[in-house]
Amino acid sequence: MVERELADLVENGPSEREMEVASGGFEGGTVLALEDAGSRMTQIATNLLVRDRVVSVPEYLERVRAVAADDVQRVLTKVVRGPQVRSIVEPR
Repeated sequence: MVERELADLVENGPSEREMEVASGGFEGGTVLALEDAGSRMTQIATNLLVRDRVVSVPEYLERVRAVAADDVQRVLTKVVRGPQVRSIVEPR
């Protein structure tokens, strides 16, 4: 089922609605994380480690909004067509 959905995304890209939901999820999660000091400190530390600077929340949200469906499709195509890894989860 997952492979079928990924193949569809590679072929057709995400729909406008899927992009809206994903963008809204990132925006909502970001805003909610601002309410917790620990989450905010983690966000700042991650920015410093990964980008060597702190990315402001408005800048981050602007970048999230700028992601287009063809960007997602291009990256997903690289990932899906790359080396395959499988994992199995079993009860003990």
